[in-house]
Amino acid sequence: MYELVFKVGILLNNFLFSIVYAAGPAGQNPNPTTIDLKTLNPLGFSSFLDVVKAVLRAARIVAMPIASLMIIYGAFKILTAGSNPNNLKEGKQIIFWAIIGVVIVLAAEGITSLVTNVLNGCSPNPGDVNYSPDCYGPPRP
Repeated sequence: MYELVFKVGILLNNFLFSIVYAAGPAGQNPNPTTIDLKTLNPLGFSSFLDVVKAVLRAARIVAMPIASLMIIYGAFKILTAGSNPNNLKEGKQIIFWAIIGVVIVLAAEGITSLVTNVLNGCSPNPGDVNYSPDCYGPPRP
């Protein structure tokens, strides 16, 4: 217990000192009481939306191989079920829920993009006043 408290204390100490010294040397910062937030942002995201998009991208990268393995496992359960209806049912459920997971992960990115574009006032119609190629990409020929 003492070791855990000691380690947490050292981590908090290092964290607090890094915040204090984030403003840089006193000669470089005219107001040493302010903290430069750019040095406290190690991930480099400029907005909460960027964080959400990165998390969804990471979820997609992780979920797709797992879903593929689950579909293969479900197919294996179906193929090896023989006369056991429980294994057949279990294999079907595994494949069903793996596909549902893929749909949820893909829909999350699409819904995020749609909500962002609607809140920014973007229009999907190239003839509309609010249309911007930055929202949906260039128009298709």
